[in-house]
Amino acid sequence: MLASCALVAMLVVNSFAQSPMTSTKEGGKKPTGIDRKTVPTEVTDTYVREYPSTTYETWYYYPGYSDTDEEWYIYTPSYTTVTDMPGYYVVEFTSSKDNMPYTAIYSKEGKKMRTYRSIGDPLPKAVTDAFNKSTYKSWTLKKDKEEMWRDSDKKKVYKLTVERGKEKHLLYYQEDGKLLKDKDRS
Repeated sequence: MLASCALVAMLVVNSFAQSPMTSTKEGGKKPTGIDRKTVPTEVTDTYVREYPSTTYETWYYYPGYSDTDEEWYIYTPSYTTVTDMPGYYVVEFTSSKDNMPYTAIYSKEGKKMRTYRSIGDPLPKAVTDAFNKSTYKSWTLKKDKEEMWRDSDKKKVYKLTVERGKEKHLLYYQEDGKLLKDKDRS
């Protein structure tokens, strides 16, 4: 009996000690969003100035980011529940302006670092032309396309998802149609 009570107590304490998590589309886990009140005013002021009308807003801590990383456009969320000195803040929201989902990353000083926006068609002509000449032109082009840019240089990159059978690739194109990265996700 005493052992049963100890086991139950240990499980209860352990479950409260863990951070709440939600599943992502890719099957990974990310922490439940944080309260906007915990985000520095410098960050929320910048966000509201740029996006005055949004819906479905969720904030997260983001531990690190390199603005000089050559493959900055490959966004793999590594959100954290650690509140001790988070390096950056991420907000996921839908813009009322175009009704599209966005993700923006801000420094704790309020500087926007980069932005990701879900897009539909049409893609820039150079990207469409490059894709139509690629080895993937006969693959299924999925609807979930993304436009991304760093605020430091405003260069845009487009992410396309293609599938054939069980094979899946993420293709990253510059705005001029140059293929930057072919990432196998099979």
